[in-house]
Amino acid sequence: MGRDTDHKPFIKSRGNPISTMTNSARKTIAIVSITLLALLALLLVLLSWTIGNAARVSMLESVQMRLPPQSRDRIRIQEISYQQGVFTSNAQYQLEFGPVGESAMPGTQLQARIQHGPLLFTNSGVEIGAARVLIEPKDISKAMSQPLIVEMTVGFDQQVDLSLQIEAFEQLDGRNQVQLNASSASASILQDQSADFRLNMGQLRLNNPNADLTFSMDSLHIESRTKRLNDLAAPSSVKLRIPGMESSGAINFQLSDLLIATEVTESEQDTTRIDFTQQLSINDLDSSWPLQSLDWSLDFDRMPAALVRDYTNMARELQGRIERGQPVDAAMTQSALMLGLRLLNSDFRIQQTIALNAHDGEHESALLIRYNGLPELTNLAYLDLNELIAALEVELTLSLDLDAVLRSSSANLIDPYVQAGYITVENGRILLQSSLLNSEWILNGEPRSIEEFF
Repeated sequence: MGRDTDHKPFIKSRGNPISTMTNSARKTIAIVSITLLALLALLLVLLSWTIGNAARVSMLESVQMRLPPQSRDRIRIQEISYQQGVFTSNAQYQLEFGPVGESAMPGTQLQARIQHGPLLFTNSGVEIGAARVLIEPKDISKAMSQPLIVEMTVGFDQQVDLSLQIEAFEQLDGRNQVQLNASSASASILQDQSADFRLNMGQLRLNNPNADLTFSMDSLHIESRTKRLNDLAAPSSVKLRIPGMESSGAINFQLSDLLIATEVTESEQDTTRIDFTQQLSINDLDSSWPLQSLDWSLDFDRMPAALVRDYTNMARELQGRIERGQPVDAAMTQSALMLGLRLLNSDFRIQQTIALNAHDGEHESALLIRYNGLPELTNLAYLDLNELIAALEVELTLSLDLDAVLRSSSANLIDPYVQAGYITVENGRILLQSSLLNSEWILNGEPRSIEEFF
């Protein structure tokens, strides 16, 4: 009993402290809480207003800067109207296309609803960010007979996320019939200018009775990544896949498993150089053409990244001059010659392989070129052809199905080429083996004179 009596004061001391407060203390806490909530609400309003005000100026500049350099002078976005609110704004823009110095081609009007941060209400819930923009190209939506909405989210870290969802639709205009299944696209651009892009297009069907053309594509998938947007020499990859494609009428063909892929990577032993890889493959092709399948690849290794960037800039400047009707001056001509000199100074490697089925026969080819460079060459006027040939190492192999070639239009070339020693025929195959090393040309095991080429 004594122990229970001793604990009673201790238990009472742990009671709810709020219940023991005076009315004055409770009122003070309530006033402080309400004041804090009001200040927080006011802060959110001020932040939203400030972000909305800044978005009007920075959004167009941000989009324009993220365009590829070769497209910045051809894509123009002009503000038509902008109605700013506290939490949201409404804007209209005109998107125009056209080369420099000429009137813009017909563009489209963009309707935008801009949701100001820091709290963004998305389909997946509440997120933290600078802005969320819903963009509708009015002309395209009208043509598709359904709203086409592009969602853009901008984070405080300057990351930009884009997404597009297209519902299945069918369009009939009396002459053309277009059917497209549900499709989607997304893109992310980070502050460091790295970017990802994905496109998943559903089945597409086109029918034009007047042109006697019916076309269908099972689907289209594109994946693209780059470490630095707008830099062709930056590590990147692009992959395009089409599982099946078919056309009938004026053009007849049926194709399966089309793959187009490109990749740029830094060279393993020298990060100032890049390796470029490209691939094209068709698993099966049924058409009036002799080709039934194709697997082609090209590797261009150890190309100086600075040379690629300078060439890209010069090509863009040249294209701009042509569009503006400006002549190519001596300075640009000299720049082009210097690029050629830098290419001859550098060493690089090119490898190409081809495996295909044509005229119901299998054919293969492989080409390897090693160029060791002419680092001591200081002027193109001093280029010596013999020195250039000495810097080259070339290997070429060719293997063709004899029966298939006999069924082709090149059948009458076989005997003359055999007599000239350019090809040999063994076990039903047309063969060619050629190499160039130390200025010595070997063709099918026999030394040949390089002067035959000149």
